[in-house]
Amino acid sequence: MKSYYDKVQAGLSVGSWGNFVQELKNVYRQRDDKEGAKKELMALWVNKDLARKNFVKYAERYRMLARIVNYSDEVHIDKMKEVIPDELQNVLVIYEITNQSPKIWDDYLKLLMQAYKALHPDKTQGAIFGPEAIEEKSGEKKNLDAMEIDKIQRKEGKSLQYC
Repeated sequence: MKSYYDKVQAGLSVGSWGNFVQELKNVYRQRDDKEGAKKELMALWVNKDLARKNFVKYAERYRMLARIVNYSDEVHIDKMKEVIPDELQNVLVIYEITNQSPKIWDDYLKLLMQAYKALHPDKTQGAIFGPEAIEEKSGEKKNLDAMEIDKIQRKEGKSLQYC
């Protein structure tokens, strides 16, 4: 704030409101990415809704954040157990009973993803780019490339959304 005080005393312009807000953001924003990742990860630890509705998205976010912070494998595994859907918990029972459950959090998450893909093949297949099959009016499936998919989406008024 001293710089603003000095400018006012000297009769100089203090700049725009937007510049002031940006300067405050620069000074007070989160400077440590690890702290930000910890906060986001803690929010994921209690986000049962996201884990239930879109486990693939949950797992991607979890993996990204967990690699930034340095929590023990046990902490990650315990926290994941608290939010994973019941169907995944049921799949893991045999691993726990036979003491074959992964001890490394990333391996545990890979196992969860394998189980999820086996339970929900329809939710985990498909790609943004590359061939994709659509059903034509005749009932036959036709393989399309990315350019054809883009043309269809433009005709239908749809657009790709990026996460």
